[in-house]
Amino acid sequence: MALGDAAELALETASGGALVADAARRALAHERAGRFREAWTAWEELRAAHPSRSDWNAPLAASYLRFAFGWTADGCEGSLREAEEALVRGVAILTIDVAGSADDVARLLLIARACEQRCILRAFGEGWTRAARDALEAGEAPPVTGDPRQVSAAGAAATVAFDLVALTAPSLASLAGELAQSCLRLATTLDAVGAEDEARELLMRVEAVLRGPPAKRSRPKLVAIEGGAAAGPTTAPRAPQLSLVTSRTA
Repeated sequence: MALGDAAELALETASGGALVADAARRALAHERAGRFREAWTAWEELRAAHPSRSDWNAPLAASYLRFAFGWTADGCEGSLREAEEALVRGVAILTIDVAGSADDVARLLLIARACEQRCILRAFGEGWTRAARDALEAGEAPPVTGDPRQVSAAGAAATVAFDLVALTAPSLASLAGELAQSCLRLATTLDAVGAEDEARELLMRVEAVLRGPPAKRSRPKLVAIEGGAAAGPTTAPRAPQLSLVTSRTA
């Protein structure tokens, strides 16, 4: 499910009176206008007021993750701490939803992306800028400012999340490029903090994803072809014979 679809679904399924529907519309309006703090505040209020309903989870998580992804991509307004908190909150809410549908590849991929972004922010912190992002995309790590142990832990969580995506997706053909790029960014980040073994394993995953599944090899078969009456006259098989040839020069 795309991030934008979650809010639409919640609005369509809103029931329980006009007040609930109006509140959902206001939250959706904040979402579309890019006012993510106001959006997640509105979704949180709806979620708290109607705890028996789970359809607020997806749009609420979407608001948190949209803000966090926007911060890491373009350095929009907000602080590093706020971006990290949004990542953690979004992942926590999505995990609740995924627990009931473990085969939801789209939400698993969102969780994996969020874990990847948290690892990156843990590593580069306030030094994360657009130039740092471009350098990481090119395979060059910016200066590390975070605790290597925390970065390694976040990287391990991201690796597990991407493994779940790879195991759950019926086909990786449409996800291969995105998964490979994410694993490359993670590998570069982990290598920068001294986690060479983990980085090497991620590079092996990249190679496996890009190579795709191995082609099925057909086993050789022995096929006997027999002719019938319609096949025309056939020559009767002859038994092998041993002939002795003698000559004066033998």
